[in-house]
Amino acid sequence: MKKIFLLMLVLAGFCANASAQFFVTGTAGLGYRYESFSMTLLPGCGYEFNDRWAVGTGLGLFLADEEARGVVNPYVRFNCWNNSRLFFDLKATSEIVFGDGTNTFVGLRPSMRYAFSDHLQLSADVGLLGLDIDNGATSAAVGFATSGIDVSVIYKF
Repeated sequence: MKKIFLLMLVLAGFCANASAQFFVTGTAGLGYRYESFSMTLLPGCGYEFNDRWAVGTGLGLFLADEEARGVVNPYVRFNCWNNSRLFFDLKATSEIVFGDGTNTFVGLRPSMRYAFSDHLQLSADVGLLGLDIDNGATSAAVGFATSGIDVSVIYKF
């Protein structure tokens, strides 16, 4: 019982943090991955703990080769630098595309965000560094806006 009370107290402390807030996001991506041109539509949500750390996930569609597959994209975002409007972030992410087979990307994605207001932001992932796992076969994935670009609109409550 004491452990549950302590856990509730810690959670209440996180919720009481004035700078923490929930956000929703919508992502559209175009690119060349898995040997074909692709498009990703990914609505999602997340929680910003403070000015530096956020977690989120998206659940949507990956369209390639006239075939639609599901995609799940959980991530942890760390803000490396900002000047109140422009933000440079680093995301530790995993993108899992499932359907006929499973393709997974695990790694880091640098991104830039621009805040139009306290509530509305535009974000673009500009590269990747990690591993692509295609039905069990693993290969390195490195690029700077070479495999495509993901653009997101973020609304913070």
